[in-house]
Amino acid sequence: MTPLLIIVLRVVHVLAGCFWLGAVLMNAGFLLPATQVTGSAGGQVVRQVFQVRCLPLFVRAAMLIALVTGGILFWWASDGFAVSWLSSTMSRNLRT
Repeated sequence: MTPLLIIVLRVVHVLAGCFWLGAVLMNAGFLLPATQVTGSAGGQVVRQVFQVRCLPLFVRAAMLIALVTGGILFWWASDGFAVSWLSSTMSRNLRT
């Protein structure tokens, strides 16, 4: 893999992971508790965010992108998931 491709994969992996984690924490910590307190008005907001704006679709896409790019980077770093490399002490020092 070229160094530019590795950098792009790392950036995409980090950004997708940040979006994924941020969306989950925002939903669980702020949006859903606030909508439970506000009653029917909260239900309208949740419907708008989840059904109309399709937030779950974007969160799932970010999760999939983070997992796939992480898997590709791990495959590259481990020489194609080589068992000899994975069980060695050198596996702690990923290639740069």
